Amino acid sequence: MSLLNVLLFPERALVTTDTQCKNYTTGNYFEGSKMFPIVHANVLIAGRGDRVFGDLVFQWYGGSETCDFDSIDSSLSQNLTKIAERYASIPGAHVGGNELVIVGWSAKHGAMQGIACTRPDIDSPFSIARMISGHIAPETTEDLRHIQCADHVECLIEIARAQTRQSKIDYPGSPIGGRLILADMTRDRMEIRPIADLDASDA
Repeated sequence: MSLLNVLLFPERALVTTDTQCKNYTTGNYFEGSKMFPIVHANVLIAGRGDRVFGDLVFQWYGGSETCDFDSIDSSLSQNLTKIAERYASIPGAHVGGNELVIVGWSAKHGAMQGIACTRPDIDSPFSIARMISGHIAPETTEDLRHIQCADHVECLIEIARAQTRQSKIDYPGSPIGGRLILADMTRDRMEIRPIADLDASDA
């Protein structure tokens, strides 16, 4: 399952993921990273679904000779197809879907930009969409309008808690929870830190 949320502003982007992962061979849960910062480019890749796919995308772009948000944007569709082919050849590759966001400063647009990439299963192509104001996944039917937030970070915490509550009901045993990790990004800076304990608040 996992959660993957983005709030996007012209000069700033906030990205959150949870940390709970599951080994589907052993059934064991563990804490892992669902964010993949490309530090030299100040670009963040974050994902839901099998972490192995996110690892492959990170390896592809983290080791490229020319890498910034705009170069990733221009090559993404073609390269995702190649990465997906490599992923499908891995023994035991997860048959479920994958979801990625790529966030960073675009010199072309003169603003922070985000791209959401989703596919429902391993046999489907990726759908690629440019974000307008952000990205919230999974969706929740809980009415959040009553929540009073002091700032955007607090709002992201409350959204994540609602997603965790609902996912544990709708998809019992799915890997969602652990700690909520925030990446706070501007044109020249990326700060990553834990901001909430989702299991403590929703046990």
